[in-house]
Amino acid sequence: MRPTVLVMAMVTVLFLPMASASFQMEDDLQYLSCLEEGDCRLTTVPSGEDTVTGQSQGTPFAPERVLFEFELYPAQDELALLPERLTDVKVDLRFDDDPTRLTWPDVTMTLVHGDGSTSWTMAASEGNAWPAYSEDEVELDLEDGRVMWPGDGARLLLSFSVDRLATWTLHLYGDSTFEMDVAWSADPDAADVDEPSSRSSPAQVEFEGAHDGALVGGESDCFRFTIETHEALRVLITWDVVPLELQQQSAQPELRLSNGLMAPTPEVEVVADDDGTLTRYRWRALQEGEATLCLEGQHDRFQPYVWAGLLSFEGMGPVDPSGFTGEGLYPAGGGQVEGAGSSEPLPEPPSGLRALPGVMLLCVGLLEFTRRTTSWTIRWGLSVPGLIFILLGGVFNPLISASTAVQQDG
Repeated sequence: MRPTVLVMAMVTVLFLPMASASFQMEDDLQYLSCLEEGDCRLTTVPSGEDTVTGQSQGTPFAPERVLFEFELYPAQDELALLPERLTDVKVDLRFDDDPTRLTWPDVTMTLVHGDGSTSWTMAASEGNAWPAYSEDEVELDLEDGRVMWPGDGARLLLSFSVDRLATWTLHLYGDSTFEMDVAWSADPDAADVDEPSSRSSPAQVEFEGAHDGALVGGESDCFRFTIETHEALRVLITWDVVPLELQQQSAQPELRLSNGLMAPTPEVEVVADDDGTLTRYRWRALQEGEATLCLEGQHDRFQPYVWAGLLSFEGMGPVDPSGFTGEGLYPAGGGQVEGAGSSEPLPEPPSGLRALPGVMLLCVGLLEFTRRTTSWTIRWGLSVPGLIFILLGGVFNPLISASTAVQQDG
């Protein structure tokens, strides 16, 4: 067996352009780059040599294996959610001894991402199109998780075996690439502005103020403050939107009072929308003095947040216009005026009995009007106007006065 030609990625930052190499949302296209044989890496910009060339001494009984290792260096520096697949994978590998491509070997590729890895094989395509090796989509194996944390390693292994004497050339500098559409990424160090805020060293804060922070992994974020006189104490936590695999918002805060005891279970209200999740916690009449609020994270999870406190006094009556009506009720026979003093009863309101004489007179007038004892001129000139005046003055006026003097009881 002939020795295997091993091309390792011993990457040196000094020789490559400064560019972020981590998997993140802004950089979808990854380039296979080599400074020279034995010095290769994944980059987000074309770098290094245009081509890498080698000669194979393999035979059908002892094929020679060629291996390239393109390492992501420096290691992952952001928290990223890997996509379900790679797209538009291109490897421009050429052999000069067979223009028909019939004897060209298959290319095997393995992408190592965090704790998981994905392998696939590509055969040389027929025809004259370049690159000869390509794949539209490659499904990633995400059984070990799709989250890459800062510091996780990633590398691409490319290998092929040659069973004859041949000269091969790997074209780089933009000719061999793949696309990784990272679904989500964030910088935990930039979001974790609450540190130091551990259980052993809580951060001293003003309770009624806004405080930014982030739960990174299984850490505890603790804050110390003073509880003043109140009837209701509220803690409002707004959680940023993150993928479901990373959510920490189920963590309920622990509130420890000045006597060292835990506060009772609070009332909880959750409001979620596209901008995040707002969780409201409410306690009533807690002990005054120094208190400590702690948020406990979960392993392999991350979520930024903003929390604020609120002390309030709760009234017994309505607190907005919807709690009032336009109806006013007053007690019959009494009244209220501004100032202090003895109460004076009001006179009794007019009674409906005042209309009784007018009603009786109206009845007598109607009876007399129906008897033809006078001429029509006297009836319509004197009797009818008289009856109208009696009706207005003796019936309607007393009734209206009695009904509008005061409102009825109840």
